[in-house]
Amino acid sequence: MQALVRVVLFIAIAGIVTFLSTRRKMVEDALRESEERYRVFVEDANDMIFRTDINGLFTFVNPAVIHIMGYEEEDLIGKQYTILIRPDMRDDALNFFGRQLVKGIQNTYSEYPIITKDGQELWAGQNTQLIVTDGNVTGFQVVTRDITERRRLEEELKKRESLLNEMGRIAKVGGWEFDAETQKQLWTKEVYRIHEVDENYEPTVSKGIDFYAPASRPVIERALQRAIEYGEPFNVELEIITAKGNHRWVNANGKADRERGTKKIISGTFQDVTERRQAEENIRQMAYHDSLTGLPNRKLFSDRLDVSLAQAQRDQKKVGIAMLDLDNFKNVNDTLGHDVGDILLKAATARLNATLRKGDTVARFGGDEFVLILHDLNIIEDAVQVAQKIVDIFCKPFLIDTHKLVVTASVGIAVYSNDGIDEVMLLKNADIAMYQAKQAGRSRYQLYKKA
Repeated sequence: MQALVRVVLFIAIAGIVTFLSTRRKMVEDALRESEERYRVFVEDANDMIFRTDINGLFTFVNPAVIHIMGYEEEDLIGKQYTILIRPDMRDDALNFFGRQLVKGIQNTYSEYPIITKDGQELWAGQNTQLIVTDGNVTGFQVVTRDITERRRLEEELKKRESLLNEMGRIAKVGGWEFDAETQKQLWTKEVYRIHEVDENYEPTVSKGIDFYAPASRPVIERALQRAIEYGEPFNVELEIITAKGNHRWVNANGKADRERGTKKIISGTFQDVTERRQAEENIRQMAYHDSLTGLPNRKLFSDRLDVSLAQAQRDQKKVGIAMLDLDNFKNVNDTLGHDVGDILLKAATARLNATLRKGDTVARFGGDEFVLILHDLNIIEDAVQVAQKIVDIFCKPFLIDTHKLVVTASVGIAVYSNDGIDEVMLLKNADIAMYQAKQAGRSRYQLYKKA
C-alpha cells in the first residue's frame, strides 16, 4: 500500500514538474518573442530611441540615432545625452530630466533643438519615460521624433500671421468670424485694437453689438441676420463707441461661409475709417463753409435758400433775406490789423447765431458781409423783429484783447415773394435795402422799397 502511494506521489510530482517546465518554456518563448518584436521595432524605427541611466548617460541608442545624428554607437554610450542638445539649451534639458525624476512623472513631452555631429540643427519632440526596475527608477527611455519641418511650418505661419497683423495695423483692417450657433466671435489683433480692448477679452455677438452707437445697431443686426438666413453679403459703415469711450467709424463687411458643414459661420473684415471720414467731413466743411467763421458759404446758402423757397411756395409762407454789413469795419482792419479784424468777425458770428431763430441760416459771403435766411415767416413784420434784434445786439461794444470796439450793423431786408421769387432778385434787393440803411445813418435795418 505504501509503495502504491509512493508511486502515485511520484507520478503527481512528475506531472507538476512537467507542467511547470512546460509553462516556464512557454513564458520564456513568449518573452523571447516579445523581446524580438521590441528589438525589431526599436532597430527598424524611424524615430530615435535611446536609454540613459538616472544621470542622463547613454546606455543604449537605436540605429535611427546613429543614422540621423551621425555619431557611432561607441561615440555615445556612456556619454551625457545632452551632447545631442544645442549648447545653450543643455542645462535646461538636463534639469527637465531632474524635474521628472523628482516628481515621479511617468511620461513627459518636451521639444528641444538638437545638433548633429556635422553641426546641422534639428528640432526634436521627445517623449520621456521613466525606467523602473524592482520598484526603483533606474533610468530614462526617450523616443525622439524629428519635428524640424513642423517647427519650420509653424515659424513660417507665425511670420505670416505677424506680417498680416502688421499690414492690418498699418491699414487699420482686422478680420472677424461669427458662429451663429455658439454666438461666439473670433477677432484678429487689429479688431481688438480698434475696440480698445485687451486681447484677453472674449467677444460674443451681443458684446460686439454693444460697441455700436445706438443708430448703428439696427444696421449691423439686420446685416448679420440676412447674412445668416439668406446668405446675403454686406458692406456697411457704422459708428462704434470703444471701451475707452472714443467714437470711431468702421467699415464692416461679411459673408456666410457655406462650405463648413451645417454651421452658420459669418466672416469678414473690419476697418477703422475714422480718419477717412474726418477727411471727407473736412472737405465737405471747406466746400460748404467759410474757413474763418465756420458759417455756411455762398454755395451752402444757395442750397438752403432753394429748399426754403420751395417750402414757402408750398405752404404759402414768406422768406426773408437779410443782408448785413458791419459799419466802419474797414477802420478796424486799417488801425488794429487783420488779426483783430478776424477776431471781430468771429465775435460777430457768435452774436448772430445767438440771435437767430432755430431753422434760420446765417452765411458769410466774404469780408464783413453776412446774409441771413429768415425761414417760414407768416408776415413781413416777423423779419422786422429779427432785424431789430440784430441791430440792437451790435450796439453793444466788443471786447477784443485790450480793445473796446463799438461796431454797429446795417441790415437790408428783401422778402419772398413781395421783393422777388428767386435768389438773384432777392439778394439784389436786400443789398439795395442795406445801402439805403447805411445812407440813412447806419446802425439800423431797412426793408426794400421799390424805386
